[in-house]
Amino acid sequence: MIELGEIVTETPDEIVEALRAHPSIIRFELLESADRRVLTKYEMTDTELYDFVEASSSIVEFPVVAQDGWFEFELTGTREDLERLRATLDAEGAAYELQSLVGTTDADVLLTDRQRELLEIAVRSGYFEVPRKCTLAELAATVGIDKATASTVLRRGEAKIVKWFLSGPGMKGNVP
Repeated sequence: MIELGEIVTETPDEIVEALRAHPSIIRFELLESADRRVLTKYEMTDTELYDFVEASSSIVEFPVVAQDGWFEFELTGTREDLERLRATLDAEGAAYELQSLVGTTDADVLLTDRQRELLEIAVRSGYFEVPRKCTLAELAATVGIDKATASTVLRRGEAKIVKWFLSGPGMKGNVP
C-alpha cells in the first residue's frame, strides 16, 4: 500500500528517522518538512490500520494526518458507508471522533449557477485569502460584470452558504 502521510510533531527529524527504519515501510520519500509538519510518501506492507476502512466500503482521502496518537483523515462515502464504519469501529472497541459530516443533497441546488461561478472564481483568485490576493473590482472584471453586481452576487451566495451551514442542510426553510 502506498500512502501519503502528514505528521505534526514537536520532533519531526525523529519521526522521519523512525519511519525510515520501520520494518513495514519498504520505500520512503520525504516530500516536505517545515516547522512541526512532515509530509511523506511511503509504501508499506502493514495495512492493518486500514482494515476498518475496507470493512466499511469508505474511501480515505489523503493525506492522513497523525498528531498526538490520533489519525485524522476524511472519508468519502454514503450514509450507509458511515454506519458500517461506525459499527466496525464500535465492534473493535476503537476510539474515534466524528469531527464533521458533510452532505451534498441540498448543497447542489443551494446556489444559482451565477453565484457558484463567481464564488468559485473568487476562491481560485484568492479573494477570500487574508490578505486578499485580488480585489472585488478585479474579480468583477474577470467575469465581465460591474463591481456592485459582483458584490451583490457574492453576498447573496455567501449568505445562503452561511445560513445553510449554521441551520443544517435539512432545514431548507431557513435558507432564502
